[in-house]
Amino acid sequence: MSTLEETALWLEAGAPERRFNMNRLLDVHGTVDTNWCGTECCIAGYVVTRWADPHHVEDIEATAAKLLGITPRVADALFYPKDMQTDEQVNGTGWEDIRPQQAAQAVRNVMKYNDPKWEEILE
Repeated sequence: MSTLEETALWLEAGAPERRFNMNRLLDVHGTVDTNWCGTECCIAGYVVTRWADPHHVEDIEATAAKLLGITPRVADALFYPKDMQTDEQVNGTGWEDIRPQQAAQAVRNVMKYNDPKWEEILE
């Protein structure tokens, strides 16, 4: 099973064991173990805490992109939801309001279209 698929399944399950928040990566200076990062956590933060040691990661987004097998362009689109016309947050929705199920759909869209299509998910 790919890391993208496992990430989608985790999100579809409601991001158990994490306080999912697309507006926060993770706090690598806080309590981190292999089961729970102890902080709010976005898609990139989850991937890094699941498949790498966040204490030894300098660039969370780049590491997560590599672990997911996606390009930096696709990673930027997935990790930072933007309106394609204005390059601003989609529909003024705060990233902290994005639910795990919406993030799961974005991951599945990356798997299918190589694009998270946040603008469709968050309309």
